[in-house]
Amino acid sequence: GSIAYVSPDVLKGEGYTSKCDLWSLGVIVFMLLSGYPPFHGNEKDMRANIATATADWSHKSRWRNVSEDAVNFVSSLIVKDPAERLDAKGSLSHRWLASTKSGSTPVLGKEALRSLRRYADASRVRRM
Repeated sequence: GSIAYVSPDVLKGEGYTSKCDLWSLGVIVFMLLSGYPPFHGNEKDMRANIATATADWSHKSRWRNVSEDAVNFVSSLIVKDPAERLDAKGSLSHRWLASTKSGSTPVLGKEALRSLRRYADASRVRRM
């Protein structure tokens, strides 16, 4: 897998647990909501930012239409200490997911959608 999704505990060689998967879920949800990855740059910078759980929340316009509960959900998953990171049960019962109506359609901003397309296109080019 890509380093962009690897948890700090895996980087430190502390082994792989279900909490590592929840970290990766946080990275994916971050990208889906904002249209950009929380950790980016060259591999050295990404490793440093992942090790300290320093996600890039600087694109305020991308988060303008994202609910506080959604931001809290992501923030509860991208946590350096696995003991403080949400577990699977906590994730499923989080108020953001619990308040989501079945069949509802989330609204993503055009900017986020464009960024996701660029990210997907760039990933395809790297795989060639």
